[in-house]
Amino acid sequence: MEIENKLKAMGLELPAAGTPPAGRAGAVRVGNILFVGGHTAPQEFRGKLGAEITVERGYEGAKLAALACL
Repeated sequence: MEIENKLKAMGLELPAAGTPPAGRAGAVRVGNILFVGGHTAPQEFRGKLGAEITVERGYEGAKLAALACL
């Protein structure tokens, strides 16, 4: 796939798809729109930005959460 090749060229890799909690969906498609939710960064990236984690770590956590949505 072209998208996967582009991600690889950027040094990024899609994580394995996780299993959503019971009674919830990781994504819902309505027409040509995909709604995603509940995808978060790993625990070590969570905290108050600037107080508990640095801006750089916050950026990395946000990047991982976005990749999980993909």
